[in-house]
Amino acid sequence: MRHSVLLSIAAMLLVATTSWANNRYVLDNEFLGRAVSTEGGTLRTVEIFNHRAGTSARPTSTPEFRLRLSQGTDKPDTQFAVTAKDFTVVTERASKEALVFQLENTKRQLQVEVSYELAPGDFYLRKRPATQRRQVR
Repeated sequence: MRHSVLLSIAAMLLVATTSWANNRYVLDNEFLGRAVSTEGGTLRTVEIFNHRAGTSARPTSTPEFRLRLSQGTDKPDTQFAVTAKDFTVVTERASKEALVFQLENTKRQLQVEVSYELAPGDFYLRKRPATQRRQVR
């Protein structure tokens, strides 16, 4: 009986949550959190929380992601770089443990899906940008 009560309490503490309001999305658990904004159509991290230490940091000039692309490794003269500022947020999805943003760059005909994942009990957050070249609006 005592073990089941302790396990129930532990399960309640190990929760990952998402919330959003006014173009601000927060992914949180008991260890850390990340707040991202889509204000102005640009995806960027506005605050990172360390819940264990009770501190937070607000990145100011670092791009959310930077990708260097080319038409092939044998064609170095075709390389170019893009950052989150070169894209517009098109859609966003939130679940209990994840935030997913679809971004478009119409000039380069690129789409990027950026996902943030934070499971209950994890002391790290996964951020994954995935690119696709396709016809965009």
